[in-house]
Amino acid sequence: MSQQLLHTIRLAGPWEFQIGRGTDDWTTIKLPAEWRAIVESLGMVGRESEEPAHFRGAKGDVLARRRFQRPTGLDVGMQVWVVMPVPDHAVAGLWFNGSAKPLAKCAHPQGTAFDITDLLQSSNVVTIEFDIDRLMTDDENREGEAPADPAPGINVATSCDSAGASPSRLDAWDLKPGSTFSGALIEIRTADAASE
Repeated sequence: MSQQLLHTIRLAGPWEFQIGRGTDDWTTIKLPAEWRAIVESLGMVGRESEEPAHFRGAKGDVLARRRFQRPTGLDVGMQVWVVMPVPDHAVAGLWFNGSAKPLAKCAHPQGTAFDITDLLQSSNVVTIEFDIDRLMTDDENREGEAPADPAPGINVATSCDSAGASPSRLDAWDLKPGSTFSGALIEIRTADAASE
């Protein structure tokens, strides 16, 4: 059964960011924002840094979170997805409404997707963990490095068929100076009646 995209909602800024888990020291950053500005705001690299253009000096994980209300007009059979406009190898995990484990992720034509249909409440919070070192590189696995393990308990899906997406990764991902993070997308999909 194929899915049909009904509506897209942009979760633009402001988002809250912090370095790693285990603290509660969030910094609010208005989006869109350049990734360089985000890591600088969090103190991960200095403003006067002489790092190369891809600023590989930024290492570690960054959490980003955003609160939003349940989309209106949802009917039985509709699916709701969070889509992050970054490659799946840079997303260490996504937690939704305080879930104990990160949600299963899959590749999507616009980045990485997560099915949140069964977890929606009237008020929601999405928390994404980015591996900054991998986000700042243009290759999935840098030369000489083994692939990063996903966050504990993560189930990495091989396909987003129910999201109408291809299982392939972003082919030409290259985070160049000036690249921005604009937030996430909420996609609302339903079964295509013609294909049932």
